[in-house]
Amino acid sequence: RLRRDSEPGRTAAASSATGSAVTAKAKPSWLLQALAVAILVVLAGGYAALRWRQSQSPATTAPAASATAAKPTVAVLPFRNLSGDPQNDYFSDGTTEEIITKLSKIKNLQVAPRMAVARYKGAQQDLKEIGKELGVRYILEGSVRKAENRVRITAQLMDTTSGFNLWAEDFDRDMKDVFAVQEETALKIADALNLRLTPQEEHAVRRRYTQDVQAYDAYLRGRSLQAQFIDVPAKLDMARKEFESALERDPNYAPALAGLAWVDGQYYRNIESDPARLERAAKYAERARAIDPDLSAAHDALGFVASSRYDYRKAAEEFREATRLDPEDGLAWDYLSWALAYQQPPDGAEAEKASREAIRLGFETMATDYHLGRALMIEGRYDDAIEAMERAQKLSPESSTPLFGLCQVYLAKGDYDKALSYWLRQPDKQRSTSLEGFWGASIYAARGEKDKALALLQVALEKGFNDFAAIDNNPHFNSLRSDPRFQKLVGRYRK
Repeated sequence: RLRRDSEPGRTAAASSATGSAVTAKAKPSWLLQALAVAILVVLAGGYAALRWRQSQSPATTAPAASATAAKPTVAVLPFRNLSGDPQNDYFSDGTTEEIITKLSKIKNLQVAPRMAVARYKGAQQDLKEIGKELGVRYILEGSVRKAENRVRITAQLMDTTSGFNLWAEDFDRDMKDVFAVQEETALKIADALNLRLTPQEEHAVRRRYTQDVQAYDAYLRGRSLQAQFIDVPAKLDMARKEFESALERDPNYAPALAGLAWVDGQYYRNIESDPARLERAAKYAERARAIDPDLSAAHDALGFVASSRYDYRKAAEEFREATRLDPEDGLAWDYLSWALAYQQPPDGAEAEKASREAIRLGFETMATDYHLGRALMIEGRYDDAIEAMERAQKLSPESSTPLFGLCQVYLAKGDYDKALSYWLRQPDKQRSTSLEGFWGASIYAARGEKDKALALLQVALEKGFNDFAAIDNNPHFNSLRSDPRFQKLVGRYRK
């Protein structure tokens, strides 16, 4: 009607009429136009209000079809240690890890990997930015204050799209109640996100590996040392002490048994090839698996024992099982890379993928860069391998393992003098292990120094090196194969 009344023909007709007729025609046209504009404003305002209300609902961040199909996404940032003692970091880190593990048992919730959030420890960064970086909508942050037999834990869950807190609570409890606090936190987050748990999921959330809080505390102390090193005896001894303390309190504490297996395995593999250590590691790992076949750390330990026995294919099976049980177990992915790179024939491409998955999960340590370097070496990417080994050295300057890695890369590259220089820079005790003896023999054989090569190979075999597939496929031993001394030596130990 507005268009009709404002058509040029009608306007002209109106102008030729009497003044009273023009006045009568113009008034309704003006009022109708004003009314139409008012209606449009109201409709636009109503639509904007509806969109704003939708944006505040936890269930809508995308079109309705995709929103109903998508799982809620949450990240648990490292809980701050407010105890005033940096040595209590292990406890706040352990609390973070426990809550992540419990939330991961909820099928309809997607949880950021625990290692991916580790880099935000102590970060002064806007939570919305962190949410975007991690690809999550909800963020749980909190703090822990541990003092003697009391613990105070605060936690709050925020929706990064709206900036609203969905849930917050303070827990001021006796230390013996710390398990209950972790469980309550996970269950209340599920409730805040309107997730209905199955009885099996609730049981998984409430599951405890031990009921003894002191055993748990000792385990966390030992666990905090695991990602820091491979071949530092003082730290290995500290970890052993804590795991043993945990087992004194609870002899069936499966994660602590797996921790002890790891300690003895590291000693045997990287420090001194004492068969008694490997046997102990195997017993601890078997006990851990018997108590809980679904504990990924038990399969990590079994795989480590198999690798130390040079059965890398068996080790790879155990590490794959660990990644199946816990896809976010960065240690298992790192170990899988190790086994794939050492098996015969080695699989450099798959080893590289496993290493990069460990790093993607946030598990970047000296060991991951060392194993990535070995994978790249097998692929013939020597410069990249050297760069990875040098990164490993920067991450752990006190470790000699990166030197061991560099000697392997330069040997593969054909720079035998440089390979020998890196091998000799390692401590005498570590050069005398079975694995180091094998690589030292390889370097001397490549240099044409047969006597030294045979002497070191004998040391390696005497100390338990029985990877005869590696000996048979080692191109650096080609100069020794026709030597009767080599044939006799290998024949004596070959099973």
